This record gives sequence, C-alpha cells and structure tokens, in this order.
Amino acid sequence: MENTFLIQPNENIKIGFSKTHPLAKNPKIAYAGTSAGWDVFAVEETFIPAGGSAIVPIGIKFTIPKGYRIDAHDCSGNGIIQGLQAHQGIFDMGYSYDWAIKLFNLSDQNITVGVGDKVVQFVLTKIPEFELVEMDQEEWNKYEQDPLNVRGPNGQGSTGVIGSK
Repeated sequence: MENTFLIQPNENIKIGFSKTHPLAKNPKIAYAGTSAGWDVFAVEETFIPAGGSAIVPIGIKFTIPKGYRIDAHDCSGNGIIQGLQAHQGIFDMGYSYDWAIKLFNLSDQNITVGVGDKVVQFVLTKIPEFELVEMDQEEWNKYEQDPLNVRGPNGQGSTGVIGSK
C-alpha cells in the first residue's frame, strides 16, 4: 500500500559552503531524507550568562540559491534542555560573509558553548515573488470588508494567551 502522505521532492537543490575557520565542522543533515534542515556547530568557546546573550561564530558561509533564503532555527534539545534560544534570523541571497548566530540564555544558569557544539539548524525556505503595492483608503476599506479577513482588528493574543483559559 502506497503512503500518500510522503511527498517526494522534485528538485535537488545544492547549497555550497566554505569553511572560514580551521575548527569549523562540516554542516550535518541529521536524518537524510527526513530532516527539515542541517545543523551547524560552534568554532569558539562562548560564555553566555544566565539571562544574557552572546554571538557564537560557526566558521562557515553558505551559498543561497536565487529565490530562497536560509532561516536559523532553534535546536529543540538546546531550547528544551538547556534553555537556549537562537535569534530567528534570515540570511538573504547575496550574503557571502562569515556567519554567526546570536543565542539567548533563558535559563538561570550560566552556559558555555564549546567548540564543536551544535548551535542551530538552518532551513532553506523558498521565497515567492512579490511586490509591495500601496492601497488608497477605499481599496483598504474594501479589503477589510472581505469575509476572509475574519480577524479584523484582532491580532496578537486575540485567540488567547497562556493563563487566559
């Protein structure tokens, strides 16, 4: 029986990388075929005080294909176990310099990131082509009256927040 929930990718996108530091490790796809992205690792020991933040160099730079961006995402173990949160940055096509990641220590313990420690995972994201178009007030009013815009002025927190049951 065929599993219709497994979608096979139809293109093989290559992302080049170049090490910029002698201690840089190759980026790693943890589970080939199922991982959403790839892991990158620290090249310098970096102290992050409790409640503070620090920039962690990874010693690698990447190519970014046209029409894509690379997003930095937390590693679940670092977040859940260590209390580290990565700055959710976006690397746009054309950025060709050394890459580093800002980590926030949300725990009450000082943390030292060691050389070779996994820092974040990068995910390649397709960017749709778009343009920004200014709307006059009449166009905006018509847009707001569209039944698909069910939120109206309700925005962040309108569906509930922690503790609001």
